[in-house]
Amino acid sequence: MAQHPSIPTTIPSTFDRWTLIALSALAYITAVGLHEHLGHTAMCIVLGSHPIEVGAFYVDCDYTGLSDLGIRLVAIAGPAVSLGIGIVCFLILRHFPSRLFTSN
Repeated sequence: MAQHPSIPTTIPSTFDRWTLIALSALAYITAVGLHEHLGHTAMCIVLGSHPIEVGAFYVDCDYTGLSDLGIRLVAIAGPAVSLGIGIVCFLILRHFPSRLFTSN
């Protein structure tokens, strides 16, 4: 069976710089959003409080009625989510062939 001419058979040795920059920016924005909203905001709601203000890169939780432990749990939830996502991504990337990450 003949190979279609527009389908590459090898992985390019260099990546387009602007594509790499765009993917890096998208990954950063996604990571910050998950850190703030899946971490801090979710923990704030789970502990019975509510977010006062939610922005793209920050969350302000109503700490009224939360104990000192509750406030600390809201604070640590963001880094815990970031660590968890980092570990999951590392485990996923281990299954890719190493030739994808080396330059020729």
